[in-house]
Amino acid sequence: MHAAATLASRGAHWPQAARATRAGWFKREEAIILSMTAEERKNPDVLTDSRFRRIAKGSGTSADEVEAVYQRFLQAR
Repeated sequence: MHAAATLASRGAHWPQAARATRAGWFKREEAIILSMTAEERKNPDVLTDSRFRRIAKGSGTSADEVEAVYQRFLQAR
């Protein structure tokens, strides 16, 4: 079974509140990524504090949330 299908089938068994929370998290993370320039998406090592703040303003999140997404990316790398 495809990984996305497996995750989707597991999500069907989650309580509605948990699914809503995950959906909100994905939307925030998507907003953060879409607020990055093409260069920042291609090479996230160029991110600095001022870029974290700019991305946060563009995505409607906090700089701490932007940095958390960046840290998760580094761990997954």
